[in-house]
Amino acid sequence: MTAHESLRRADWSFWVPAVFTVLAAVATVASIIDPRWIEDSFGASRDGGSGQSEWWIAAICAVMAVASAAVTALRWRALRPEAG
Repeated sequence: MTAHESLRRADWSFWVPAVFTVLAAVATVASIIDPRWIEDSFGASRDGGSGQSEWWIAAICAVMAVASAAVTALRWRALRPEAG
């Protein structure tokens, strides 16, 4: 089975963690490049401008990206059992 065929067979249990991986990775990179993007987007500074909250958010997003990437990889292996 080709990769294209496997992607066509994929259901929500593959696509949800795959999309979440991308979103969490983008949030992580955005937080590393410009930690104030969260404050600028929502107009609130919960940490009084110290930046500590933004780094915690970046760390949490990074952990979520790694975890959802692991789930996506497991689902991908399940879609392609002969390639395992």
